[in-house]
Amino acid sequence: MQESPDQEWRRLSEHYAGMYDGELLELARGYNDLTELAQQVLRDEMKKRGLGEPLAPRPRAAAQQASKPATQPMRAALPVEAAPLDPRAEQDRMRFAAHYSTLDDEDLLDLAEDIESLTRGAQLALGQELERRGLGEMRAITEAQDEEETDALARAEERMAAEEESDAESEPGELTWKTELDEYATRAEALQRMEMLRRAGIESWFLNPETYRVSVAADQLEDAQRIVAQPVPADIVEQSQMTVPEYEMPTCPQCRTADPVLIDTEPSNKWLCESCGHEWSEPAAADAQA
Repeated sequence: MQESPDQEWRRLSEHYAGMYDGELLELARGYNDLTELAQQVLRDEMKKRGLGEPLAPRPRAAAQQASKPATQPMRAALPVEAAPLDPRAEQDRMRFAAHYSTLDDEDLLDLAEDIESLTRGAQLALGQELERRGLGEMRAITEAQDEEETDALARAEERMAAEEESDAESEPGELTWKTELDEYATRAEALQRMEMLRRAGIESWFLNPETYRVSVAADQLEDAQRIVAQPVPADIVEQSQMTVPEYEMPTCPQCRTADPVLIDTEPSNKWLCESCGHEWSEPAAADAQA
């Protein structure tokens, strides 16, 4: 049954109202091929949008700039060139429009990532639904937030790695917390001062044994300077001048094997023979003197 003029007017008005500005401008290029009723509806829709007259339309770029928001990242991925839809394509668009209106936002965005694989009618229906929900800008904001979170995580990981490296470089025993106390002319003199410090409970080290430079912990430097400024006690001088006999490693009293393993030092040295498994202890200092 043929539509009445009123029905045709309403159908064309709804159809043109659902088209993008670019599609209307493309349709206007074939203005003389349209029916008189379609020409009138198109002229009214273009006038309403400020697109000019069909036979003298405004430049397309200017018309799109005037009718669109400044930022539409997802809209750029949608088809903008639009030839007039044949009845089957229009039915296809209307069918998909009804279907897409039931989908949630994430499903629509997933479809938009592969929009080129859709039919012409499906593309137009999807583009209109995305634009209606403002999802183009939403996706751009979401992606920017994801990138910012990723960058923040990377910065946090780099900061943690740098802190771990700094902690490792500051472990006790490193030279970063030692400071030089003084440099002595002979090894005997350096050892005398180090014995004075030991008796005062201050640990010391040779920074360079070849030049007899003695160092102490930085927080004990002042106390160490005060101690070594005093005369060296006579017993320390005598002790440093004594010739200490070279220590001889014991042999196993059971199998007479040399080079045992020292397994303890309290209250005296305790040894283990790896050959026969025998264990023994040296006499304590008090026992040896008795």
